[in-house]
Amino acid sequence: MRRTVWRVVSVLLIVVLTAPGMAFAAPAGSSRATVSSAAAPPPPLAVGALSDAESTTDVALQRIDPELRPTARAGGAELVKVTVLVAPGADADAYAGRYFERAIVVPGREFDRVVGVLPAGRLVKLATTAGTLAVLNMEARPAPKPPVPTALLDAGVSPERRTLLLAEAMPKARPREVMSVATEPLDVVGVQSFFSQDTNGVEATWALGVTGAGDTVNDPLKLAVIDTGVDFANPDLYGIQARVTDPDSAYFDAGSGTGWPIAFDDRSMSDYALDVQDYRGNWGWYMNAFKVIQDPDLASTAPFTFTVTHPDLGEVVTYTIDSLVQSYNENGGRYRFGWHPDDALVAQLGEAPGVLVTGEQPGGSTWGDFDTIYVDLYPDYAFDAGPADGWAALGQEIACINLGWSSPASCDLSGGMVTYIANGTTPIPASDWLYGLPAVSEAGSVVAFMLNDILEDGADHGTLCAGTAVGQGNIVEMPYSGTYGSVNWPPAWYNPLADGGISQGPGKDTKLVAMGNYYAGGASLNFYDFAALGYDGVPAGHPDDTADQPHITTNSYGSGAVENDGWDLSSRYVTLINKGYVAQQGITLPDGGNRSPLFVGSTGNSGFGYGTVTSPQPETAVMVGVSTVFGQYNLGDTALDPEWVNWGQLGGFSDRGPTSMATLGVHVLANGFFGSGNIPLNWLTGGDWAVDYWSGTSRSGPEVGGILALIYDAFYQEMGRYPAWHEARTLLMNGARTLYSDPMAQGAGMANALNAVEIIRGDRGVMIANEDGDPYWVPGDYRGDEFYGFARGLFAGETATETFTVDNNGLVATQIDLDAVELTLIDHREWNFTSLPLAQELVSNDTPYYGRRLFGAPGSPGSFGGADPLYLTTNPTDAQLIADADLLVVRMSYPYEQFLDDIEGNWWFLYAFAWRDDNTDDLWYTDANANGVANTGESQAERVRISYDYHGNTAEIRIRSPQALLDGDTWPNEPTAAPMSDILIMLRHFYSGAFDTTDLSVTVELYQEVPWPAVTLDRSQLTIPAEASRTFVAETTATEPPGSYGGYIKASYSTPYEYWEYLPVQKQVWFASDVDPLLGGVDQPTLYDNGVVYGARGPSSAGDRAESGDWRFFYTDVGDGTLPADLGTYLLAQTTWEGEDDAPNDTDLDTLFYAPTVADPLFTGQDSLFGPSGLTVVGGSPRVGSAPDWAYQTSTNGPEDWSAARMTSPGLHAVAAQVVRWGGERTAVPFTITVGTAQATASVHIAGRACLTCAVPLTFKTNHTSLEGAALEAIGYGFSLPLTRRLAVPQGDTATVTYTITASDALRLLVTTSNPDAGVDADLTVYRRVGAQWVEVGYSGRADSNERVLLYNPVAGDYLIEVYGYAIPGGTADVDVAVTEVSGAGAMTVTGLPTSIVLGQTYDLTLHFTTTPPFGTWYGMVLMGPAESPTAIEIPVTIEPVRAYLPVIFKN
Repeated sequence: MRRTVWRVVSVLLIVVLTAPGMAFAAPAGSSRATVSSAAAPPPPLAVGALSDAESTTDVALQRIDPELRPTARAGGAELVKVTVLVAPGADADAYAGRYFERAIVVPGREFDRVVGVLPAGRLVKLATTAGTLAVLNMEARPAPKPPVPTALLDAGVSPERRTLLLAEAMPKARPREVMSVATEPLDVVGVQSFFSQDTNGVEATWALGVTGAGDTVNDPLKLAVIDTGVDFANPDLYGIQARVTDPDSAYFDAGSGTGWPIAFDDRSMSDYALDVQDYRGNWGWYMNAFKVIQDPDLASTAPFTFTVTHPDLGEVVTYTIDSLVQSYNENGGRYRFGWHPDDALVAQLGEAPGVLVTGEQPGGSTWGDFDTIYVDLYPDYAFDAGPADGWAALGQEIACINLGWSSPASCDLSGGMVTYIANGTTPIPASDWLYGLPAVSEAGSVVAFMLNDILEDGADHGTLCAGTAVGQGNIVEMPYSGTYGSVNWPPAWYNPLADGGISQGPGKDTKLVAMGNYYAGGASLNFYDFAALGYDGVPAGHPDDTADQPHITTNSYGSGAVENDGWDLSSRYVTLINKGYVAQQGITLPDGGNRSPLFVGSTGNSGFGYGTVTSPQPETAVMVGVSTVFGQYNLGDTALDPEWVNWGQLGGFSDRGPTSMATLGVHVLANGFFGSGNIPLNWLTGGDWAVDYWSGTSRSGPEVGGILALIYDAFYQEMGRYPAWHEARTLLMNGARTLYSDPMAQGAGMANALNAVEIIRGDRGVMIANEDGDPYWVPGDYRGDEFYGFARGLFAGETATETFTVDNNGLVATQIDLDAVELTLIDHREWNFTSLPLAQELVSNDTPYYGRRLFGAPGSPGSFGGADPLYLTTNPTDAQLIADADLLVVRMSYPYEQFLDDIEGNWWFLYAFAWRDDNTDDLWYTDANANGVANTGESQAERVRISYDYHGNTAEIRIRSPQALLDGDTWPNEPTAAPMSDILIMLRHFYSGAFDTTDLSVTVELYQEVPWPAVTLDRSQLTIPAEASRTFVAETTATEPPGSYGGYIKASYSTPYEYWEYLPVQKQVWFASDVDPLLGGVDQPTLYDNGVVYGARGPSSAGDRAESGDWRFFYTDVGDGTLPADLGTYLLAQTTWEGEDDAPNDTDLDTLFYAPTVADPLFTGQDSLFGPSGLTVVGGSPRVGSAPDWAYQTSTNGPEDWSAARMTSPGLHAVAAQVVRWGGERTAVPFTITVGTAQATASVHIAGRACLTCAVPLTFKTNHTSLEGAALEAIGYGFSLPLTRRLAVPQGDTATVTYTITASDALRLLVTTSNPDAGVDADLTVYRRVGAQWVEVGYSGRADSNERVLLYNPVAGDYLIEVYGYAIPGGTADVDVAVTEVSGAGAMTVTGLPTSIVLGQTYDLTLHFTTTPPFGTWYGMVLMGPAESPTAIEIPVTIEPVRAYLPVIFKN
């Protein structure tokens, strides 16, 4: 029988140890360098793999932002910028003085904030200081990585985007207008139509006069893009910047009648607050106009010069201020000068352009003495208002020039947008309430820019997002010349000059607020605060509000490393804002937060696995997944006619729900596979070509943002006010078009502007929401209460009901039919084959396609190996199956051992094409090289991609309504589609590595929408009178096995034509932890199968992120009083799955345990919203490596894994399974998790007697069915006496001692340090000798001297214990070092162990001692468990004989 070792993860770390020898010998070169009391310790002696260890550092990390934890672990002297939330009553000023190189303290209502920079090595100390509530990241964060388009192209390479040469530029003058009104969009070509906007109802919505403008007089509709920043000089974004419009605002200029643009950049603002300057003297994108210049002769306009040392050239340069610029000056000949902050300009020009700040009073401006800039964008060191100068001023804030490449109205090189010039009386916008900063004292000394610096983290991502949401469609050419792969623009059927430009966002009249660069730094919570409070720090709806905050924010980013998405700080913080409270500022929002901005997020790009959605996941947000559009760009497709374009499929890489809070995770889908967007001018493509195609949920989110702008506009036109965030979300989801997937994959379906707008206008459709105002239902509660921001579920037999309100805004009554529906499997087929040898496959050196037709006659040509189509038109059963199917699902897998990785390995992609046999030859390809497969170039121009997927050695494609696709049937108001001859299922072989052939498995499944008996409705039909409301009630009872279940409440209506609305239902059935449930182990005919996983995992594969892999979640509630204090209660899980027992190439499922955690201090007092606790991962399967490339690791080295976690508090718990490696021998793997509990004596403490003859009672019982009939084993280790050495530790230096482990079976090594003086700060590092080096194996660095390092299973050998004097008052302090080792089996024995466990029976065991510890306090440990896992339970033993002495202290 295979024996396994369980890792027990417990909040209560167990102290157990023995006592071999200690010595003072310190190896040469082991001392750390002397540093000041505030300096970070130097790096360790050697870098190596850390031992399996825990320390006080681990506890401190829980208070540190997850984005910062790797930096905190690494430590070092690198400076990092953070915000520290400090508890009321703590001395915030002391924080600033003790830890930070520079800092400011911002007092708050409920807690203070300390913002500053400090060495990374102090982060843990900061987190362990009394009063620290949280340490939040303000440094750079990972930028999104949209899926690359390479796989879209037949040639397998991306096309080269054109880059023009600055040396060949010929700058041309652009109109220089002193304007009395703000800049207007260029409107070079009127926006008419573009195919992708036809698929989501946008063009038809524009035709209704709904364009996203909103209340243009008092509060123009504003959409914010929180991203990299935006280049407003792009012709599609020029002039659409949102700006202050309220004359009462401090940022509105009465003289010119205009206000400054609304933008936010927390990285630059915090740099300014802390005076952190770059080498040019700038604070991020806030330019330091450091040089003061005075016209030497105001009576003359003759040119004059000034000199300055150029930071890039390292030499003095001379600038000229020409007569024309002087003639415009209205402030007495005063100027200031600085260096432009855009690093991309430096890279392109070879130097930073100079910027002249002047005062010209444009449009009668009374802003102040300085209101205008000139950027020497094509450097000639002259400010002459000529074509080389980018001119910007209040009212025309975009500095850019035409280089002779584009049409006269367009720009080719961007100097960004000015959002503020210091006037000496007005603070930088939002800096007063966010950082407590006063007005900039020197007028003209600070110029704030909004840029999209393509060299910073995220590159052009923000401008792409902006163009997707609100692009104006002025650009009509792609930045590609010639043909690369199959990229040709435009398609023959599309005329951009007549039909409209390439990048058209739905919200074409919506104003844009740029917020970034989010990825370059700044606190995420500050971005959310600004979105809620704007420039004035006053929320919407307050009497003093000046309407300077956005109504919608798009957030195309997310972290897959957060495994408790939905419970995490960022997710809950946004939810709290929408529910009416801005925690950092202590501001309660009017109207319960209903007017706060609607957060639109992107789910992530690591699907197709379930449970992969990223953080943040606010419960109040709109989270957007990917749908498809193929053929509109001719990207690898033929699209001979617009009716051939395929759209509206679920994208394979789109992350899916549920969240770890058991909520949807996805609300709607939108095009993110592929579509257009805009790019910054400083890529040097030329302004008239500054567009590109792109993909990912990063694109889907902004498209939905633009659609929501139309919903807001229509609502304003109809109701005279903007919708509350939940009303807008409800209308969006009510109007979505189902793609016939499950709620966790598609939410309500694909967003459609027209459907939602017609509900608002009362033209057709109804608005349906539940009691919380949501257009979906998560049945159940938690202990009788429904908390909006907490998990909800049902135990077996429990029933939940929900009342839904249906609003009819029309002028006539509407009748709807109501049904509960789900998708169920109606057919499953397989196609398995081995690929051809490479010499045959690649005979023409072109990538091959292995294809098979879906639906045709027997003998139809075109399928690999001459196979018949999967379904035969001559078979009535097959024909009926295809006709009945609402969804076709195709999955592909191949063995992991034939894949390895995507760099040197073997890549296969799964494709589906629609084929139209225009030439009636019954062939979709001609096998010119006679090798039996279709190589690139052999395909006829008769097919268009439906979708494709690539995810390591597994992939999935979903195709809605396959018969409708073949017939060319569409829904009302959708683009017409051509009938197609067949659907081609194809596998494309990209790279082969060292593999000559590949064994491939393909499954094809058909699903049909059918009644869902689990949900019942109190009526099947409802009539809603004109401009009235009615209700219906839904009910469900938990009769299913534990797990997640998804379906819909479907509302159908037939007037003015037949249409359907789908309300997602996400049902979670919980398990009772005291009845030993079986999780999984079922074969369900549903897309989300609680007993089967589908892979979605490929180490290092394109698109793989930490969240990737198929997840399953199961929840339970541990009741109050069920965890006896005298017993340790363990949650045990045995996970088994169908595998080949072929480690390490087989499938590997990791099991994770979630347990309650104390609510974040930001949410104190919010229990009614967020429930009694948070939820976080507390243990599970040991992991080797790092996400997403976890190594194969199971406790049995096969398809079975045991794991355990001690339950330390009652409340909600969860068990999750994640695929971390996919064997690939099959496309689906059944699994089972057997969960149970075990209880044993928590600890043994014997005082006042010797114990050689002791008989100590122990207790054990379990309900885990896998342990029924098993034998219980136990073994005792010890005893050990802690050895203590007192070290004199000097300030800034180290004292060391060595320790040797001689035992070969050591279980633990615990090293602690202490000093009673809280002002003494000494750090502990433990090293192990490896050859001639000392390698660090553990580190603890609290804010005092109470350090702790615990090593698991330490190997025998020498260990160096080093204590570093971080802050030692008086120069030297005594620090006690205690070392305790637990090793040596046989010190104790246990009798009474059952040989055949009976479930639920309590066993009375007896602990005996085989050795008598001498005087002192001694420690040991009993390990207990079944034969399969004898180390599952740990019982610490402490003995204090009759005469107790303190541990021996060795002094120097």
